[in-house]
Amino acid sequence: MNIVYLEASDIVTESQRPNPWVPLASVKEYNQIFNSNYSVESGTAMIVTYDSVKNNGKEIFGDNIQLKDNQQSYSFKKSNTEHNKIFYRYAFGQPVLILVNEEDYSKFYGNMEGINKGKIHLYKYGDWTKSGEAVEKLSEAFALSYGYWNNIQPQEVQSINQKFYGFEVISKYQQYEHNKQVGGFALFIMSFISILFVAAICVLVYFKVLSDWEADKKKIFILSTVGITSKQVRNYLYGKLRMIMVAPILLGSLIAIGFCLSLNIGNTLEWEIPVSSVLHNSFTVAVLYWGGILLYYAVLKTHYQRSLMHLV
Repeated sequence: MNIVYLEASDIVTESQRPNPWVPLASVKEYNQIFNSNYSVESGTAMIVTYDSVKNNGKEIFGDNIQLKDNQQSYSFKKSNTEHNKIFYRYAFGQPVLILVNEEDYSKFYGNMEGINKGKIHLYKYGDWTKSGEAVEKLSEAFALSYGYWNNIQPQEVQSINQKFYGFEVISKYQQYEHNKQVGGFALFIMSFISILFVAAICVLVYFKVLSDWEADKKKIFILSTVGITSKQVRNYLYGKLRMIMVAPILLGSLIAIGFCLSLNIGNTLEWEIPVSSVLHNSFTVAVLYWGGILLYYAVLKTHYQRSLMHLV
């Protein structure tokens, strides 16, 4: 996709992303590449924003878009703003692509200096999670090319780096692998902490039951004198243990699943991961946790029952 880079003097930037240079492309070429049917009249411009948060309420431009290159300024009336995840949001200085009429773009491209012209090479994969080898080879080839041009035209390369966020191979796969590594380390740490918490819960529950043993022993002894049956004793003991263990654990697990969803909602938007995947993984962990706790509950209730049933 052919583009030209222009400085947007009135763009609303974030504090951590002050670079005002944005790419501008022909709406005709954009439609051909992305299978869309947008139409832009002469003298107007359309904004495509590919930030990870859709409809966050932030206006990037006002009603008019002021652009300039190294020689002159241009003004467009903003037609509309569309949210479309066409690039990774840090592919350029700002997560914005400006689309103009084909005639307007041809005038820009013909009058623009070579340093402000560019090409975006896009690669489409059937499954981008398996594109690692291709991305690695592309990055190696790109590094060689960058080194070559940096030796021949260092000033031009430095100028482009400063204006246009530099030269890079931008791949969703690279960020995906990075997030997996960071997430894997966080999962290990949190799993270790979680196991400690589960062990602590089991110990606390055990000592809670042990501390009630004398009181339950006296209560069952008194009730046995008025004809309480073994079945009634078991129902009493099982009901007590369920209130101590099962109810709080089920409630806590549901809260944890909700917290997990809210914590990962940003990643699901960024990588187009279905929220159902996060929900499925959360429930899988919760079910494993419930299975372990229920096994402990079964062992504990059997041991506790046997220690008191001889009184009946």
